Amino acid sequence: MPDISKLPELAELFGISIDELLGKKSELISNIIEGDMEEFLGNTLVAAEELKEAAPILQPAQIERIVEDAKQEFELGEMTELLPFINQDTINKLAYRAAENGRYDDIEDAAPFLEQKVIVDTAKMMIADRKNIEDIAPFIERSSMGELAGMIYENDGLAGVEDILPFIPREVLQEITEKEYERGGHDFDVIAPFLDKKYLNELAIRLLRDKRIKDLENTIAFVDTNVLSEFIQENLG
Repeated sequence: MPDISKLPELAELFGISIDELLGKKSELISNIIEGDMEEFLGNTLVAAEELKEAAPILQPAQIERIVEDAKQEFELGEMTELLPFINQDTINKLAYRAAENGRYDDIEDAAPFLEQKVIVDTAKMMIADRKNIEDIAPFIERSSMGELAGMIYENDGLAGVEDILPFIPREVLQEITEKEYERGGHDFDVIAPFLDKKYLNELAIRLLRDKRIKDLENTIAFVDTNVLSEFIQENLG
């Protein structure tokens, strides 16, 4: 699509109106061409769909100005396709508003464009509302995932963090495993693939010593069998 500034020339060249050139009438584009955008935005509700249709011929600065100065507030979900053209502060505001209104699906769609602080803050809001953060987990730094995982575990136990285990730092995984052990948990096989091998071997020995054979059966596929054999031989001997 041509730049919006070229539309009058093209329309004149072909002997048609700008509306005919575009295939439809757009009040937004007409007012931008005529230099009346500021007044238009102050007095007219611009539909998100109209902005998205106009976007291919608008300059990034024009899109940014429309989003910021429009009479109505756009929602994050309406702006997903335009986020590459919108400045970070505006994206942040849209994201916080979406989270405050419980529109977490919009956060998930916009995650690649969110600043780290914003995505962590909104993740905490999701956790408080008992929402799964699996879809935004790949965009959260591991240092923050540790704190978030701890919050989820305290709320919902091991089942709550199961979907985000690949993104949780190993030291936090061990802390969760220790809490599960102390609570008499049984589903160590869920977390075992993500644990350090040395720690997992030590966990297996503890399960043997405490005669938690059933729990050991759930994790034995991930344990060094030589370690178990040596322990059994030493204790039977």
